[in-house]
Amino acid sequence: MRSVAPGRSNSADLLLGTAVAAFTALQGIIVVAGKSERWAGHWASTSAALNWTTVWGCCIVSAAAAWLVASARRHHYEDLIQTSSRSRFRVYRASLLAVALGSLSGYTVVLAYMVSTTRPQATHGHLNLLEVATTAASVLLAIGLGSAVGRVIPARIAPISAAVVPYVLYMLLVYGDAYGGSILFSDISLSDQVDRTYLRMPAELLLGRAVFWAAVGVSLLCCAMLAGRVAFIAVLVASFGLSAVLLTAGVRLEDAAEYRAICFSGRPTICVDRAHEHVADEYVRRIRTGAAAIPGMDLAATTVVPHEDPNWQSQLQQSAESPASQVLFVPIIKHNTSPAHQIDPAALDAAFGAAMFLKPCQQEAAASGETGMTDQIRMAVTLYGWWLTTKNMPLDGSNYPGELDVRSVTAGDPVTAAALDHFSSLSTTDQAMWIKMNQDRVSKCRALPPA
Repeated sequence: MRSVAPGRSNSADLLLGTAVAAFTALQGIIVVAGKSERWAGHWASTSAALNWTTVWGCCIVSAAAAWLVASARRHHYEDLIQTSSRSRFRVYRASLLAVALGSLSGYTVVLAYMVSTTRPQATHGHLNLLEVATTAASVLLAIGLGSAVGRVIPARIAPISAAVVPYVLYMLLVYGDAYGGSILFSDISLSDQVDRTYLRMPAELLLGRAVFWAAVGVSLLCCAMLAGRVAFIAVLVASFGLSAVLLTAGVRLEDAAEYRAICFSGRPTICVDRAHEHVADEYVRRIRTGAAAIPGMDLAATTVVPHEDPNWQSQLQQSAESPASQVLFVPIIKHNTSPAHQIDPAALDAAFGAAMFLKPCQQEAAASGETGMTDQIRMAVTLYGWWLTTKNMPLDGSNYPGELDVRSVTAGDPVTAAALDHFSSLSTTDQAMWIKMNQDRVSKCRALPPA
């Protein structure tokens, strides 16, 4: 007969570990794939993105650990364990080890997916193992939380309660950061929201955070296993980890090399920073395609850049072959992220049209204090609406976050609506002739609406 005695590895432990691995990998891939524009192709961001999966991963592991520890009370053999000469560690170690290994295996699958996505695109950098250490620490934390809950909460609801605890802990840190006014809450969280595109977390903070959460998990596990002396030592270790976080909380290291400008000559000249070099080929191709789609427009003295960050403006001027008479800011957009590490083609096309026709006039109107519909704004909206129409894109402001709703503007201003209809009805030759004759006035918002 096959033994199923607690403390010995059996098929049930293997099945549970496999289930934990599968669920951890599945939720992890879903989480990071849904935010791929924030990390794919950029090693620093990829390293930190794995920590986004720890919130739900902890819930899974914590529930499994609670189910295991509470099984003795659920099946009424708790008294046998209490009177046994074997320690609780020996009773539960095989089962909890299976859960821990299953969780680590699931995270390994997620990391492999992220590495396989980033490696073909990345142009520099490497995986930061200190960022990954936080994920490994989360496994010990979840085991400790689940074991403690499995000891004190009624056996039937222990797994559910344990699954909720990590999420509640995470949300308390989020609200503490939002309303407490202390950066400590954000920096000590397993899943921080610091963008790694240009900033780095200090190694002391990353290591201290991993040590803190791992030691907290070990202390909770030891308390659940009635090993008070080891739990006390773990608490001391956790205090050392916390002290490292307290000393470095809020510290950010700027990676100046990521601002280095990389320019591509042509019409127009296109520059990206080193952090987004992995999307440069697609960015250049789409901008050049968009530029070619504007008949009569000469962009020889125009430079297109993805953002207006002042930290790299001097490098941009040094990298340019000749000074540009016009600089267009066309952000790399995907979902709500900008500058993103992936390109949404429709959003980029819309942003290019807005940079060409709309934003310069909006900025000039704001600088001069003008409100309402002026001839210059009507011209800008007309040309932008025409651009969206030629690209078969919606006019309702849904192409990227913060886009102007052209449809609402034309509905409220018949003059703009008539100008848009008239210009769209012109032949390509007539459109090219008007744009060529008025290019300077268009760029300076001095042209009247096409009529």
